[in-house]
Amino acid sequence: MPSYNVKPQKPKVVPTPEDPAVSDKPEPIKLDEDFVSVAAIASEGRERLLDKLRAHRDAAEAKAKAYTPPPPSARQLSRTELEMEAGRRAVARAEAAKVNQLPRKIEPSDGYTTPAFRPADYVPGFDKGQVGAKTIK
Repeated sequence: MPSYNVKPQKPKVVPTPEDPAVSDKPEPIKLDEDFVSVAAIASEGRERLLDKLRAHRDAAEAKAKAYTPPPPSARQLSRTELEMEAGRRAVARAEAAKVNQLPRKIEPSDGYTTPAFRPADYVPGFDKGQVGAKTIK
C-alpha cells in the first residue's frame, strides 16, 4: 500500500550553460542602422525632435514613388474624341447664332416694373399735383 503522507518530489531542472536565459552576459540587442531613440532626441529639445521628425517624413516621401495613372484605354480615347467633337459643333452653332441675331434695342424702361394700381391705396388728386395729396404705403 502506498503511503499518503509522503509529498511527491518535483524533478530538478538544471540549466545548461549554453541556455541564453541563464547566461551571465546577455546578448546585446541588435538594432537597425536607421534606429533613432526618440527619447534621446526629445531630451535635446522639442524643436530638435520636430526637426528630426520632419526630416524622417521628407525622406520617406522622397523614397515613395509618385502615383502615375495607367494610360487610357482605346475606348476611353475614342469616347473623349467624340465628346470633344460634339463640343466643337456646339460652339460653332452658338457662334453662328450670334452672327445671325439682331441687336436688341434697349428701352429706357428696361429693368423697371410697372406700378400696379391698388384701389385701396388711391389718393384723390395725387396725379394732379395737389399739395395735400400723400402716397400711402
